[in-house]
Amino acid sequence: FASVILKLADTDPAVRRTGMVTGHSQREVDFYEKIASRLPAKTLAHCHAAVYDGAEGYFTLLFDDLVDAQPGDQIACCSVDSARLAVRELARLVASVVEDPDLASWVDTPLPLDRMVMETIVQEYYKRFGTRISAEQRNVIGRFAACFDTWVADRSEPRSIVHNDFRLDNMLFGEPGSARELTIIDWATLRWGSVCSDLAYFLGGNLSPEDRRTHEKELVRHFHDELVAHGVADFSFEECWRGYRWMAFAGVLMAVGAPMVVAQTERGDAMFLMMLTRHCQQVKELDALALLDEAHRENLKVNPADEGRHEPGNEPSWNESWYMDAISADGKLGAYIRMGYVPNQNRTVYTAYIVGEGRPAVAILDYEAPLPGTGLALQTEQFTSAMIIEEPLQRFRATLNGVGEYYVEAAAALRGERGEPVAVAIDLVWETEGLPYQYQITSRYELPCRVTGTVRVGDEVLTLTGPGQRDYSWGERNWWSHDWTWASAHLNDGSRIQAVELRLPGMPAVAFGYE
Repeated sequence: FASVILKLADTDPAVRRTGMVTGHSQREVDFYEKIASRLPAKTLAHCHAAVYDGAEGYFTLLFDDLVDAQPGDQIACCSVDSARLAVRELARLVASVVEDPDLASWVDTPLPLDRMVMETIVQEYYKRFGTRISAEQRNVIGRFAACFDTWVADRSEPRSIVHNDFRLDNMLFGEPGSARELTIIDWATLRWGSVCSDLAYFLGGNLSPEDRRTHEKELVRHFHDELVAHGVADFSFEECWRGYRWMAFAGVLMAVGAPMVVAQTERGDAMFLMMLTRHCQQVKELDALALLDEAHRENLKVNPADEGRHEPGNEPSWNESWYMDAISADGKLGAYIRMGYVPNQNRTVYTAYIVGEGRPAVAILDYEAPLPGTGLALQTEQFTSAMIIEEPLQRFRATLNGVGEYYVEAAAALRGERGEPVAVAIDLVWETEGLPYQYQITSRYELPCRVTGTVRVGDEVLTLTGPGQRDYSWGERNWWSHDWTWASAHLNDGSRIQAVELRLPGMPAVAFGYE
């Protein structure tokens, strides 16, 4: 009688629920049902049955037994010959479906992580492992997290299936003389991505650091040669080497992210810390941080064409807003203007404030102003306002003339109370003083500025000269879906700091910023 291997879902409902939330259980079943037959069969166990119960998270996988094979051990590492075998078979697998549009259409799902989530995970990771993480490793983790959105968005290399946990513990090596030299198992983390992803992850975490340093380039070249031999065109070795360096961070991501979603064990912690050590060393020796930093700086550049208005989306809360603020050099006078168009609600939200030491706050508030025609000019019965892009990303002018209200108690306006009417005029120019900052998690940029001009309240004309900033944001914006706060600062040495804290329902507060 032939023996078989039966893989079943965990009996613990919590573990099954995790498999359902991550999609890993169904993904492995789908791999054997829909994808395995399209790949070279040489390194895949033959699957007789693959069944998934989406209601409870149960699954059943039935394979041929692999009695003449031995499992790998990531902690112990493997020989260079075994690594060469794994690299060769990996190249043949990814080459067989590279840039396959049908496969990509359902395997290429968005990564459920962005910079904010990653930085939250990092803080929890630090709490768990504490002093076992070196300062050098924290530097790699921190800089990677800060550039995470740039790293995820990169599409430089050809794309294919990614095992996403391509390591020795998920490989079985045939005994000498056996029909199958290598079997790759556990496809639950299957994704679509760079052809170099599994390569970098495997070499960085499964060879000893000494063997990797000595044989790294040779093994990457072997991988590239196999890709070309199996039909991958227009992909040079230099591009492959760049992709290998770029994807060295895949191991850092796994070492930091995986411990946060799996049950904690002593061996698991030892393995994740070992992975972190090896992959951070790989990143350092490949100078991958320099590669990532350069791409991140390029990715943060703002397109001057984005200064103007954008075609609105269909979302009810889609809006675009121009915000600008200023404070006098002595800190005694400040002002801001925000004009937000909400086209699908047929209104403009306009707010302007003038504040200062020892003076009442003065505001113009209109949450139901009409939409402008073209350009950035707005006129109501209460006020007229214009915003003029004099030089994209460099010089921006804002004017306001109308009747505002002054409040002895500044909070009265927030309570919807009416103030005393007063004539108001603002004529200020924001000149960019530094590099614009482009957000990656949303369509928004901010610019540090030097502000000059005048502010009039009643018959009093005040000159305002000092630091300020402005920003432009467009897209779906439901500002009332959660609490948030932000602060910015201009230091005496010329540094600018911006920080934001988001308070999402049911989640820990998330804070991020930049200098």
